[in-house]
Amino acid sequence: MQSVKDFTPGLIQSQHEMYLSSLFTNPKWAQEGKLRIPPASFTSMGASFVHYEPNRTLLISIPVREDFANPMGFMQGGLLTAAFDNAFGPLSYLVAGKPAVSLDIHTNYIRGISIRDTLFVEARVIARGFRTIFLEAEAVNSRDKQIAKASSQLLIISDGSL
Repeated sequence: MQSVKDFTPGLIQSQHEMYLSSLFTNPKWAQEGKLRIPPASFTSMGASFVHYEPNRTLLISIPVREDFANPMGFMQGGLLTAAFDNAFGPLSYLVAGKPAVSLDIHTNYIRGISIRDTLFVEARVIARGFRTIFLEAEAVNSRDKQIAKASSQLLIISDGSL
């Protein structure tokens, strides 16, 4: 994973968000109201797009809020896995050009991330088949300390399934 310190927040992040938002537009699904991009889970976590390398990687950031905390003051594990899913979903859509659903997500927790820190998740494409995509991701804190790793296999949804 490239160092999170290499990405300048602010204008560059806004340009990436606008670019990514434009990529998510699919007139057929948007007109039929069957697809919400970004999904409510992405926006409710306060996630932001930081960087996208077409068909390869997507980096997102999520502020670790107090309402994400477990009793020890770290981000709750299920929410950490949701953060991975919020990177896997948009990347799979950008790669496949259509929605995909998770067949599985496997998360390895390495260390906790404290509230008021920022979680950075970089997802990358490992393999893409006709019907599935295999992705891996790494999460780090604002000091580039590894927090967790995850992998997921996603099923690409055919046009008639929406």
